Amino acid sequence: MYLLEFKRYRYREIVLKSLTMSVQEIIVKKIENLPHEKQNEVLDFVEFLLQKQASPQQEKGQRVFGSAKGKIHMSDDFDAPLDDFEEYM
Repeated sequence: MYLLEFKRYRYREIVLKSLTMSVQEIIVKKIENLPHEKQNEVLDFVEFLLQKQASPQQEKGQRVFGSAKGKIHMSDDFDAPLDDFEEYM
């Protein structure tokens, strides 16, 4: 019960702080409390997000039947047994 009340109080405190602080300020405050190794992880993640934002993925279009025709070649003896496996046959 005490833990639940503490969580409610903590939630209210966070909500009130967020009304007076910007998201950037809240992030900076939280990062300052992290150990150095975790701060590096946060930095890596932020750089990943920026890279992902800079190069948006291309949307895949509809596949067209026969669009690879002539690009793939299979030899005539593709299904023929391999010489290396003669002793097993």
